[in-house]
Amino acid sequence: MQELTSTLSYSYLSLVNSGTPFLLLYFRIPTTCLLLRGTFTP
Repeated sequence: MQELTSTLSYSYLSLVNSGTPFLLLYFRIPTTCLLLRGTFTP
């Protein structure tokens, strides 16, 4: 049981580590669009 738990936590950590940049991009794109729209509109 201990082995299964460690494997699950390891896979979860690697998933989080690989998913973090995507999350950052996902949150950054709308804010960048809003900033661009705010700067280009008079």
